[in-house]
Amino acid sequence: MDLSAFPRDREVNGWPANVRMVTSMSSNPGPPSSTMVPRYMYGLGQVETDVIASNGVTRRTILFISTRNFNTLREAQDYAGSDEHRKVQAIIASFREQKS
Repeated sequence: MDLSAFPRDREVNGWPANVRMVTSMSSNPGPPSSTMVPRYMYGLGQVETDVIASNGVTRRTILFISTRNFNTLREAQDYAGSDEHRKVQAIIASFREQKS
């Protein structure tokens, strides 16, 4: 996402560059809205921990997200095609909740 239009968000969130790439788990099959602010681009998932909490629950909600900052959109696009990014995507996708 090009953050040029969000200078205040960059300042408040300490984002160091004009372009931010967010890789996250999502139930949305399409791309995120072009007006979506990067700090809201994340996915939540449930993970079975086998550790009983005080309320008797053993599953925990966790945030699935990877972010990278780039100076230019071209740098982000190049990274999106890299082996490293494919591995990040595979790791995040491996946590998708299995339906019984």
